[in-house]
Amino acid sequence: KRSRAVHLPQTRRLRLPTGPTRTPPTTQSPALYLGAVAPASATRISQLARNLGSLMTTTTVIEHMFVLGIDPGLSVTGYGLVEGTQPPTALTAGVIRTDKDAPTSERLEELHRGLSDVFAESTPDAVALETVFTNRNLQTAISVGRASGVALLVSAQFGVPVFEYVPTSVKAAVTGDGSAGKPQVQTMVSRLLRLAELPKPPDVADALALALCHLRAAPLEAQR
Repeated sequence: KRSRAVHLPQTRRLRLPTGPTRTPPTTQSPALYLGAVAPASATRISQLARNLGSLMTTTTVIEHMFVLGIDPGLSVTGYGLVEGTQPPTALTAGVIRTDKDAPTSERLEELHRGLSDVFAESTPDAVALETVFTNRNLQTAISVGRASGVALLVSAQFGVPVFEYVPTSVKAAVTGDGSAGKPQVQTMVSRLLRLAELPKPPDVADALALALCHLRAAPLEAQR
């Protein structure tokens, strides 16, 4: 029996706590909260978080812009809505999954319905989309390209402008390192958005990172 489209109310959402300060959960060690990295790496991440955090609280972001980051994939598409407050605020995030046993056409239709629900509820001002990375294997590139096409179509249907970013630019924007791994991206996104826990799965962290990347780039776009 095939599963149907995963709509917004059914998608996995982050718990986004409120309040001026966040601390790691008491059940986790500092090293684990930093993505299970080595102590030296954790120190470097903490320093990067302070440096990038100070940048995020300056005029390098546009206030009150709502950016929807989308990490496209045929099996799993991550999304995250971030408001350009100072510091930025994560409002909602989750994933849309499609039935891997269904025909590709049906999976793309499921993704279209799921993303349409996300757009209708979040009403973003801009979409930050990860561009297809040509160095991936061919099958993955095709699947991501198809999912990206659906994201572009839904954006056009809702009249929302799309800005595409390569993975290295996104990683550099949130970690300071264009070759950073997924644990470092998760850690820095958590710190920049002051979340109480690491955003999971990685597709969600990548989507939030895309939104943060655009909030940094938007002022430069506005000056062109």
